[in-house]
Amino acid sequence: MGFWKSERGINGDGWADEMGRCMKRLEMEKVPSGSKTYGDEEHEITLAEFADLIEFCSRGHIKAEVIGGDMSLSQLFKNREVETYSNRGQTHCPELV
Repeated sequence: MGFWKSERGINGDGWADEMGRCMKRLEMEKVPSGSKTYGDEEHEITLAEFADLIEFCSRGHIKAEVIGGDMSLSQLFKNREVETYSNRGQTHCPELV
């Protein structure tokens, strides 16, 4: 278990692990084919929809920025060629372990 700092505060690997597990569960939640919204194609949550979910669940207190919003969560995790972007000054801080 470790901790890391960002320009907004201190964060824990445990929190990140829990969020990762949540994202993995959400990527398995698919809208079945034949739905009114998506027609004959099965649909899985996209990054833009995940950002909307974060904003909705936080009652609008968190505004999520999205890069590549059409990408599904499963593509994000399965595609090793997806670039990692800097995330608000994140640095590991072993002194907090």
